[in-house]
Amino acid sequence: MKQRIMVVDDDPGILLTTTFFLRQAGFDVIQAANGREALKEILKAQRMGKPYGLLITDNQMPKMSGRELFQEVRLYTRSLPVFIVSGLWDAGFARQLTKDGCAAFFLKPMDIKELVDRVRIVLNRKGMQCKHLSSQLVS
Repeated sequence: MKQRIMVVDDDPGILLTTTFFLRQAGFDVIQAANGREALKEILKAQRMGKPYGLLITDNQMPKMSGRELFQEVRLYTRSLPVFIVSGLWDAGFARQLTKDGCAAFFLKPMDIKELVDRVRIVLNRKGMQCKHLSSQLVS
């Protein structure tokens, strides 16, 4: 079963483009136009026992920024990897995100190949951790 990816961006063009390329790479992608919508869907999926495998979010959005979404998600789960995308480079911001557990920080415009490669790495690593845990439980 494919792990689902939540992609969040208030720019419809970026949302559609990112979703298109991730789907072309074989991923199951769900979209949200803002942080609040994404948080609601992530929590609903978690309650239903169908958690997302990855969250990719823009940082600068109205209603709830990507960083705020990341912080809210962390209140409920630490197992969901998060990528934050921004049009503004700030080394201190990127360092703080990494320190807080963000899996990756991308600068717009994103290199789609790099994004897809990083998604594969993170989801494969997450899958390996789950397999390792299940083999420990069987032993």
